[in-house]
Amino acid sequence: MPKPNHTAPALLAVAVLLAVPCFAAADSAIEPAVLTAPADGAKIQVDSDQTQVTLGWKVAPVHERVRYFVEVVAINTNKLSEVFASYVDRPTVTVTLYGKTAEYAWRVYTVEENAPDYALSNWWRFDIESSR
Repeated sequence: MPKPNHTAPALLAVAVLLAVPCFAAADSAIEPAVLTAPADGAKIQVDSDQTQVTLGWKVAPVHERVRYFVEVVAINTNKLSEVFASYVDRPTVTVTLYGKTAEYAWRVYTVEENAPDYALSNWWRFDIESSR
């Protein structure tokens, strides 16, 4: 009997993240967030091991009250590592990232507060490059 391959799901997740645009939404009038900063593919130069990055996005006006779930992952060889995941109430959040040089991806779920409806943005990527 062949041994199970535990790396296959991680490799699939990396392939999907890097190659395929993503849009998902429940039955809802909520539009996905449009990511604005940092720019997709941005290279951020730093000179310390701790970096604060402000993520920003725009949303269409809605009648329902919404919150945002922000997800940031580090892209390592053959796996994704979640480095930040949290609900926020406004379309910006500053995250603290640790490490010298790394590649990250992020996305935003726009979630209707009183219903299970949501809209999911595309993934955007940025790199932290250390001058140390």
